[in-house]
Amino acid sequence: MTEYCPVCDNQMEYLAVSKKWHCTRCDKYFMQVVDEDEQENEPGTVTKSEYSKGKVAAVGFVVIMMLLGMIICGYMAIPM
Repeated sequence: MTEYCPVCDNQMEYLAVSKKWHCTRCDKYFMQVVDEDEQENEPGTVTKSEYSKGKVAAVGFVVIMMLLGMIICGYMAIPM
């Protein structure tokens, strides 16, 4: 079975491990969409999550450290 990329019409390769199609020209991943009649349609785009748990945790850590740094600098700037 040969599938073509809906974006650039390049022939795609099937990645059996992840069960996705990959277009090497536009570097996008697609998955096979099956409708109610079990007939294969054009592949649908696989969206990637923009915010992973690791990124959210890292940004939260940086924000907390910046706030603590500002509080400490403010405390040290007040004359006693």
